[in-house]
Amino acid sequence: MRRTGLTLALGLCLTGAGAAHATQDDKPAATTTCNLEQIGELQIHTVAGQLVVDGSINGQTVQMVVDTGSPGTLLSRPAAVALGLPIRKFEGVQFYGVGGKDSGESARIKEFKVGALTASDFDMAVTGEGDMGGAQGLLGAHFLLQADIEFDVPDGKLRFFMPNTCQTNQVVYWRKPYAVAPMLGAKDDTIKVKVLVNGRPIEAQMDTGSSISVLTRKGADDLGVRAGAGDEAGVVRMQGIGPRTVPVSSHVFSSFAFGDETIHNARIPVGDLFVDSTVSVLGSNIGQSAVEQPQMLLGADFFRSHRIYVSRGQRKVYVSYEGGPVFAEDTSAKAN
Repeated sequence: MRRTGLTLALGLCLTGAGAAHATQDDKPAATTTCNLEQIGELQIHTVAGQLVVDGSINGQTVQMVVDTGSPGTLLSRPAAVALGLPIRKFEGVQFYGVGGKDSGESARIKEFKVGALTASDFDMAVTGEGDMGGAQGLLGAHFLLQADIEFDVPDGKLRFFMPNTCQTNQVVYWRKPYAVAPMLGAKDDTIKVKVLVNGRPIEAQMDTGSSISVLTRKGADDLGVRAGAGDEAGVVRMQGIGPRTVPVSSHVFSSFAFGDETIHNARIPVGDLFVDSTVSVLGSNIGQSAVEQPQMLLGADFFRSHRIYVSRGQRKVYVSYEGGPVFAEDTSAKAN
């Protein structure tokens, strides 16, 4: 999910979640002992193809989609109403994402809990009419990327780490084969990496809020593939915060590579996800995109099939294949 205008981000300090330590020294060239201090952990499960954590707002149970594609944490409008929260509208603020745009609002939260972490007396952003796959809101990147984070979806865990005296790949304590890719750009609220599709470089945003991985129109254009034209039997529809659904169609690519992990004959959906996220510019009749469009989204399907460690300090992403389909086609895809 992307937006313009006012940002209402939830910032929580990751402390007191129980300390754990992991060390690795399985590379002969590494001479420094790596100490990974585990500073937090959240239970995670899959609902309607999305990664979800349990929490509570003002004592009422909520489910929050783990969404690295959303900068901030937010609630859906139906959830805010159902929770009986006072909602305040922000004039002139628009939220943009898959399916178009929606107005921006906020709700005053007395207490928000997720795992062992608590925040009190703050405003949370409210937008979107969709059900978010049955969840009430999104747990965004400003929360998730405060420290190094490990996505261990097969084991049902999100783990937060503070590395001490760790050199390069020493943070990978799994003792399994892995691939690595440098993070692109300098932003701390996105996870962007370079992947190869048909041997050509593509900028991919790792977006757990999208239930499936998708090549966007920008990426499709760069590869000479027409978005929306493919295997009609594989057409699905995606919905984000906007009111409309967006069709995506399945294409088979000769190869997909993340670092030195390569998948041959990869079936990846292609769609014009942000076709409705445009704004009018004074003096022009041509709408311009209101969001920064990545060439590809690596969605929750990629995270379900891999163990992933995101190193903020190193600006690197380590992935280890755990099994199962890497790109899963979902007939009720979500993209928050």
